[in-house]
Amino acid sequence: MSAEMKENISLWQFFVLTITFELGSAVVVGIGNDAKQDAWIAILLAALPGFLLIWMYSYLLSLLPGKNLFEIMEVAFGRKFAMGLTIAYSVYFFYLACYVLRDFVEMIGSAVLFNTPSGVVAVTLMLVIAYILYLGFEVVGRVAEIFSPYMFFFIFLLSIFVWISGNFEIKNLQPVLSEGFQPIMNAIFPQLLGFPIGEIPIIFTVLMAHTSNFKYSRKVGMYAFGTGTVILVWAAILQIAVLGVDIKLRSDFPLLSVARMVSFANFFERIDATIVFIMMFGIILKISVFSFIGLKGLEYVFRMPYRPFVFPMSMLIALFSLINSESFAEHIEKGFKILPPYFHMPFQIYIPLLIFFIVIWKKKRHRFRKGGNR
Repeated sequence: MSAEMKENISLWQFFVLTITFELGSAVVVGIGNDAKQDAWIAILLAALPGFLLIWMYSYLLSLLPGKNLFEIMEVAFGRKFAMGLTIAYSVYFFYLACYVLRDFVEMIGSAVLFNTPSGVVAVTLMLVIAYILYLGFEVVGRVAEIFSPYMFFFIFLLSIFVWISGNFEIKNLQPVLSEGFQPIMNAIFPQLLGFPIGEIPIIFTVLMAHTSNFKYSRKVGMYAFGTGTVILVWAAILQIAVLGVDIKLRSDFPLLSVARMVSFANFFERIDATIVFIMMFGIILKISVFSFIGLKGLEYVFRMPYRPFVFPMSMLIALFSLINSESFAEHIEKGFKILPPYFHMPFQIYIPLLIFFIVIWKKKRHRFRKGGNR
């Protein structure tokens, strides 16, 4: 049965999956806070190196068609070293799944399920994700295809309601560049470049190998990344304009705070519970993608299908999401101060760039050798 399960997704599924992944938890939590009211500018500028990285990594994949990140590492370094690096990457992706899961557990506990133990929420969600992954990555693509439009529609609807309610204050976005470009640069590197911008290129190194039409996947991925970035920019503008900089910086989940301020015709009020369940789809897809890539790493190391690892790893993700940080404040501190410089930059940029140049060098050397033999 498992051998017959498909792992490919269509270009449309790849498109909506990429957008939803980019939004994920980033659209709910506050990002670019170091730039204050210029956070939207920081997100926009951070996307530029993101486009460059997507182009570079997709070009790398085109040099070795059909191979994913872990198989390409073997080409660059040999199997023994690639195995150690693959294990490190798998741990990294599983940890990111833990981190995003903790975001969701805290969000749903503060907005909807006040008295439900965090462990119950974490285990229940991971059981759903484990079932999806066991059925195959094609199912993840279908989930994205079905539920992503609801997520996009709700963000659009929230924007309309906020505007009608009169809570949108354009003056909260001013003055623009009041402290110059330095705060924006502080927000971009390494925070925004690591989360969420840098996550997209690195997941492409695995996901693009599972698209049904690889030839057009780079272009589709670029469009998806651009669309997701525009939505993130708008979400930042919405949060700052409605809440103001001070409240946004103090809020754990600014988009929830925005939703709580909606009051329209004495009927549409307190729609924060709705945003939690809508955003849940983005969280599920993001955790699914991180878990799938980590499982593909285990598949490479042990040379066996990843499905036997699905449920054990899912339960470990649920466990470590709860014990990794004693409080949500510590969790946020790790996400914005520790992960970007010490983990995101090496795993998302430095190591892939090294692989990129080594593979190109080996390709050129092989070409020259063939030319010399002639």
